[in-house]
Amino acid sequence: VARDEAKTFGLRVTSEFLLEQFPALPAAMENFRKTLNPSGRVQAEALVKGVLKPSISSQPVLTARFQDVSLTLPNDQKIEKAAGSLRWQPDLLTVTEVRGEFMEKPFSLEGSVVNFIQPEVDARLSWNELSAEAQMTIDPSRVQLHEVKGAIGSGQYRLFGEVAWPQANLLAEGTIHVQELPKLWPKVFSTVE
Repeated sequence: VARDEAKTFGLRVTSEFLLEQFPALPAAMENFRKTLNPSGRVQAEALVKGVLKPSISSQPVLTARFQDVSLTLPNDQKIEKAAGSLRWQPDLLTVTEVRGEFMEKPFSLEGSVVNFIQPEVDARLSWNELSAEAQMTIDPSRVQLHEVKGAIGSGQYRLFGEVAWPQANLLAEGTIHVQELPKLWPKVFSTVE
């Protein structure tokens, strides 16, 4: 804790742990651990800066860097060798340079979520022959896709509209080369020629 004449303070806490050896968690997080069977190393840092006078106000920031993380999804697909960083502060989550393997193919993910009450998502994803950039807004009743664009193999696509489950009003345009789909999902498209 640091203090000065301006009555400011700062507190920094760091920790390093293995996901598979993480101590007892609240019930909801324990279910997450049982479902995904996570493993890997995490380095976490919590930083709080603030002012003591005229009233206490603070700005918390939590940063987590992880490496060699593995998760088993409910359909028994695995995310493996994942590394990257997450940064949380009030009303902002940033995902930076997350890389790993999904279905034995490399993937990368980065982006941000702003305004947790009505989240605004800006994300970039690539996996195998698929890439996507997405800008969307999410509220309790609908998802507004401002734009989702990217590539599947050598084809390009663009999608926008609104999803208000169970209804959707979407517009899609682009080209997908059907003969390239077996590269993306060989088990699903093994009969496509």
